[in-house]
Amino acid sequence: MNTLTSSKAKKIFFRLSIGTAILIAIGWDLSTSVSNSIVSGTFRYESEFEPISTTPAKVAIVPSDYSGLSSTVSRTVNPTYTQIEGMVRKAIELQGGLSGIVKEGDKVALKVNLVESSGSGNGGVTDVRVTKAVIKIVDEISHGKIHISVVEGTARQNDEPNEAGSVWEINGYTGLLTDSYLNGIDLKLVNLNGPITDLVEITIPDNKRTAEPFGGKFHVHKAEVEADVYISIPVLKIHDTGITNALKNQVGIAPGTYYGDNKKS
Repeated sequence: MNTLTSSKAKKIFFRLSIGTAILIAIGWDLSTSVSNSIVSGTFRYESEFEPISTTPAKVAIVPSDYSGLSSTVSRTVNPTYTQIEGMVRKAIELQGGLSGIVKEGDKVALKVNLVESSGSGNGGVTDVRVTKAVIKIVDEISHGKIHISVVEGTARQNDEPNEAGSVWEINGYTGLLTDSYLNGIDLKLVNLNGPITDLVEITIPDNKRTAEPFGGKFHVHKAEVEADVYISIPVLKIHDTGITNALKNQVGIAPGTYYGDNKKS
């Protein structure tokens, strides 16, 4: 009888302990969620932000069968590099061109998306042919006198451009450095993940920031801060439905050497 009573008491104590632990965990989660969410100025409506420019944004969508192209191809056919360059040129032309944005001597950072190691052109990798076209078009503004960096802080372990088997090599990006079509162009590949000595701290003004945990101070690679022109070349997502517009491409600007990486093999 005493043995049974002791066994029941242990079970009750165990259940009470588990229940108490669960309640503590829920309470902690709710308390920290509330304290983290109620921070003055962390949420603002779009209308409350200062406009970056009074010039209306221009969006150009140029499919491979667009009648304004000199060479068209069905959307069911994989276009050649020449056709892709024509599409990129037309899109830039329809947006007003780059001559008023990039000038001789400028440092230009081209931010690409290298999320996968499965080859260029899928839903997680900016097609290297598109990037190649942008490099060519930017350089034409002042041949050899524009300093172009293709930058990315991938969430993959193989993130060093100069290492065999890197996400850069697998997706065709290291090949850009020896591509004869790009001869004479000042071009380099930059890993935004580090090293730590290449990072700089920047402060976002109070009226332009919403992220408070770091007090408006962030660490980024110096290649971005030193760039005169920053051009994002995102990839259209074809996985995990949802809308991120071009913002998904900016995840890679957070250096892994400082903030840590959600790496995958």
